[in-house]
Amino acid sequence: MKIPSLVSPRLAILGLVAGLSLLAGRLPAAAAGQEPTAIAVAAPASATIGTAVPVQARLVSAAGPIPHASVDFLVPASFLGTDGEMKVASGITDAQGLATATFEARITGALQVKAVFSGDNTYAPSTATSSMTVTGSKQLYVPDIGIRLRGLNSSPIAQSGTVSHWLLSGWPIGALLVLIWSTYGAAVFFMSRISADAANGPEAAR
Repeated sequence: MKIPSLVSPRLAILGLVAGLSLLAGRLPAAAAGQEPTAIAVAAPASATIGTAVPVQARLVSAAGPIPHASVDFLVPASFLGTDGEMKVASGITDAQGLATATFEARITGALQVKAVFSGDNTYAPSTATSSMTVTGSKQLYVPDIGIRLRGLNSSPIAQSGTVSHWLLSGWPIGALLVLIWSTYGAAVFFMSRISADAANGPEAAR
């Protein structure tokens, strides 16, 4: 799928700002042997939940664009009450230092998209963020209520899979063992009664 261009003038302005920052020395100092870098990121101003969102990032150094570099795109995420960031896409910069990618918008509201260059032996790491808004009410996850009716809300294959899963569980095996031992116990009981009656028969005849 061809990724639509994202407001090229905006990227150009961001790239210019990054370049000026490099020249002004306002970026964090790079480690020994690393050349300082700057990155600019652009995303659509808005998107609909469940759709593919194109993102672009431009990576530069004081010498110009940085090609063949890996750029990750991250969005905020929360798990078990802990806030963090999740990588949703990545791309490799071209000769103009431009990396493009897409990710699926899965939550509504304001969203911060971060572009991250982790750095390498030559270039220092750098990050940048862009704001966007995700709208819509599409339900991306359908809960499984656990009740399936053949021909109503499940196919015969799905129903067969449910039955097979039940048969492979421990309940049928346990029920079968109870039935076998109950039958065995009843047989032993009746055999003992027959033996007792046979033993009492001759004594009664006397």
